[in-house]
Amino acid sequence: MRLVKRNIFIFIILFICVIQLSKSNGEIGDNGIPVLLINGYGARINGLGDTFVGIGNDVNTMSVNPAGLSIIESKEVSVVYMKYPEDFNFSYSGFGYRLRDDYGVVGINVALFKMGEFIEYNSIGEETGNNLQAGDFQIGISYATKPLKFLKIEKELNGGISIKYINSTLASDTVKLIVFDLGLLYKMDIINLGRKKSNNFGIGMAIQNIGIINNEEVAIPMNYRAGIGYNIYSDRVNDILIGIDVNKQTESETVVSIGIEYEIMKIVTLRAGYKLLGNKFENLSFGIGGGHNISGYNIRMDYANIPLSEIGSVHTFSLGVKF
Repeated sequence: MRLVKRNIFIFIILFICVIQLSKSNGEIGDNGIPVLLINGYGARINGLGDTFVGIGNDVNTMSVNPAGLSIIESKEVSVVYMKYPEDFNFSYSGFGYRLRDDYGVVGINVALFKMGEFIEYNSIGEETGNNLQAGDFQIGISYATKPLKFLKIEKELNGGISIKYINSTLASDTVKLIVFDLGLLYKMDIINLGRKKSNNFGIGMAIQNIGIINNEEVAIPMNYRAGIGYNIYSDRVNDILIGIDVNKQTESETVVSIGIEYEIMKIVTLRAGYKLLGNKFENLSFGIGGGHNISGYNIRMDYANIPLSEIGSVHTFSLGVKF
């Protein structure tokens, strides 16, 4: 017990240092860069109500907590498509690769957010006959490892960093940014109501969108995230995972989310998420997924639905392969 308390203390101290670093970023606030406002990429994350900071065990964790990338066992690729109401859509691809000799995991991802076309008006409100386009492009690289293992202090503390280049366009205006994310994820063993499963409880913290290069001096919406993931029950047939996240974006309300995942026979997975506090516009989410191992390739497909009040739903489709 004393060892666990010491490790949690180290975890908290490291995160406080990260917060102090982020405060040097200057004035931060809301902005119009949609790709930075999406809380998580992937149908599994969306189906869980974006509760993934303390879970973070697949390649899409790069969009939530880069420290989770350290848990990837070999190679993993993911392709995500999100369809919003009207003509908005989001595409994402991510790849993670574990380095030899346990030197950590590297990842790369590319994201594209398209907002369709808009009618251009002149200064007196008349249509000009031109259509304007808007969208965001993002490319990022990530690295995660167990930062204290070389000191033989703690082998289950994972740390990660992501660096992202963003190009945001609205008509003829373009904004270019470089931001980075930092995250920590600590895994431990606690009571499992079924058979024992190692590292079935996780505590995660992350800070996203810390500005490095911001030539246009636009405000950047930083995210402060913390959460837990608890594999509460496991047996040969059933597996139940719950997650709770707190997400605070600068100049926005705090959002508290809960998600649950129920896997049956390691084939079919059902998910649901709910925003307990904040963001009532999209407070519910649902998801389903399934997978199978084919010739050494673990292939799975997932879907999530996020109802958006009266204007429709966000539909997320994901395809993932582990090999």
